[in-house]
Amino acid sequence: MQWPLKEIVLEELQEEDLLAVDPRLVVLAPFTTPKKIPKEHLTKKANHWGELARNSGSNEMSVELLDILVLFFLHRFRGVSRTEVVDMLHLDLANTVAGQELIQMGEEKGKIEDARDMVIEALATRFELVPQNISDQVNQIETRETLKQLLRIAIKAENLETFKAKLETWSRS
Repeated sequence: MQWPLKEIVLEELQEEDLLAVDPRLVVLAPFTTPKKIPKEHLTKKANHWGELARNSGSNEMSVELLDILVLFFLHRFRGVSRTEVVDMLHLDLANTVAGQELIQMGEEKGKIEDARDMVIEALATRFELVPQNISDQVNQIETRETLKQLLRIAIKAENLETFKAKLETWSRS
């Protein structure tokens, strides 16, 4: 037996229609709202969504709904900072799984940026001027382990050309 499928475009739905189907669908409410909305209107909506999620059943379910709501909210409204999300939804982002993952991702990103800076600083200390193309290549590297190895090479390289040759090898692999 085939189930009849019906495509639903959330952006074309009204929030009220979505919630009338099931209040737990509040997690999808951000997609019924235009991406470009004044912050004060978004704040009111987010406050409402947070309350609906908190009042949608058991404490465990509320936590799960808030986790999903935070993820969808951050995806839909990319210009909203973590602090603004906390204020808008009246929650501690660090107490949600989504928030913990975002914090972890931010910490890892910061460590990678620091490692890149250390490679470039080591080169600048050793050879004074670091060509832009070398800085650009270093800034494309996404793994800390590779950056740690490049830092060792930067410290030991006899000259900038030696480092550049090693960097080319890393960039190709």
